[in-house]
Amino acid sequence: MPRLFPSLAVWLLLVACCAGADWPQFRGPDAKGGVDEVLPTEWNGEANLLWKLKLPGPGASSPITFGDRVYVTCYTGFGTLDDEGKPEDLVRHLLCLDHRDGKVIWKCDLKSKSPEARYSGMMTQHGYASNTPATDGKRIYVFLGTGGVAAVDLEGKEVWRTPVGDGTDGWGSGSSVVLTDDFVIVSAAVESKALVALNKADGKEAWRVAIPKRSWSTPALVKSVEGRQELVVNGEGKISGIDPATGKELWHSTGIGDYTCPSVIPGQGVVYVGGGRSSEIIAVRTGGSGDVTESNILWRKRVGGNVTTAVLIGDYLFGVSDRGIAYCVEAKTGEIKYQARLATGEEVAAAPDGPGAGG
Repeated sequence: MPRLFPSLAVWLLLVACCAGADWPQFRGPDAKGGVDEVLPTEWNGEANLLWKLKLPGPGASSPITFGDRVYVTCYTGFGTLDDEGKPEDLVRHLLCLDHRDGKVIWKCDLKSKSPEARYSGMMTQHGYASNTPATDGKRIYVFLGTGGVAAVDLEGKEVWRTPVGDGTDGWGSGSSVVLTDDFVIVSAAVESKALVALNKADGKEAWRVAIPKRSWSTPALVKSVEGRQELVVNGEGKISGIDPATGKELWHSTGIGDYTCPSVIPGQGVVYVGGGRSSEIIAVRTGGSGDVTESNILWRKRVGGNVTTAVLIGDYLFGVSDRGIAYCVEAKTGEIKYQARLATGEEVAAAPDGPGAGG
């Protein structure tokens, strides 16, 4: 398989029309991944390019924006294509950039203090900075895998760091942080088989819930039709609705019968989860209590990706599978509107026993 991060993450590229609204977390402010703006149809490294910046090292996380700043992570010291280095020399970097010209405002170095997954196999595809940070406009929060969760202030100073487990996996760490008013929540499935909530103020653990290890999916906050806020988790074989204030399970249903990578997509009182080597999407109505498998699963279709996450725009889910198949699904009914191979796409099949790069 081709190595991904040299061309995708060493250079940070922004088009001019995307420098407006805040994009404070993975997949945007509502975690649906879509945008209402009309974006350029041409982007080739020259056309519609506002600026580009060579980063200190590689990374597979997504940049986020808040106000006039862009935040992005990368790493050096170990596990790069130029120099494999030594595990104890690994350093993650959180960079703050001016969105207008790409100027580096500050760089916070976050040295690893725990064992990391070996630099082999899939780790050579995405490396050690795959978790996208999130910000509430007061601090930036970063999940560092076995390095824990760190909070960094707006001047680039590390405020606190809390470990959430030291487990590793040959496929690495990939889930991104989710923020509530009070908590930083991470799916530390690989690191400790747990969903963990930390207090924003001091990083102290507020609650912890056991989840299956084989999940690289990022949870999502969603409101039920009754207005109750729920944190939905896409775990191996199980979809769970969690009270984000207490960690108490509100409901659960059967899920993808395999490891899960795609992030949870929140809709209007509905969530969409996907993944597995069979590549399917499940629509579940939120709300209820206990086992809602029979009552709240609205549809289940063999469509989507093993690793990639669809975007929800209006009444439709749009996505591209890991094998280069573009698809459109009606969100309400699950009807597949089209599936077609990308004209210039190259088929990239995930390995038979693991999730592939990214999340």
